[in-house]
Amino acid sequence: MTESFQVRALRVIDGAFGGEHHVFSLKWCESPNRCTFLVGPRLSTYDFAELSQLVVHCHDECVRGEISGGGPHRLKITLSHRDRKHRSPAMCAHPTLEQHVEQIRRGGSYAPLFDQLREEEK
Repeated sequence: MTESFQVRALRVIDGAFGGEHHVFSLKWCESPNRCTFLVGPRLSTYDFAELSQLVVHCHDECVRGEISGGGPHRLKITLSHRDRKHRSPAMCAHPTLEQHVEQIRRGGSYAPLFDQLREEEK
């Protein structure tokens, strides 16, 4: 049995932001499995590296992360359940960080990555 989405999402929040007590307005939705929360107005990739940490932990936990406007001086982050392998990869598959970096560096379509995820499922 796989771990619940909530457990994986909380690990993402803990790894990227130091725990749920460091985010604002955490809300859970069961259908589809997702949560939203607010953070301060800036995320960065190296010093104060919450952006990089968010990306790495999302890939490690197989959780889709989305950043959008959250109001004055806030960013809204939505975490959604994903499967490592899925019949409809354009919608629900989630590669490992290594697979995703390789695809980005190659450029082009996601189709070869989705084909690879399908093949690994067999």
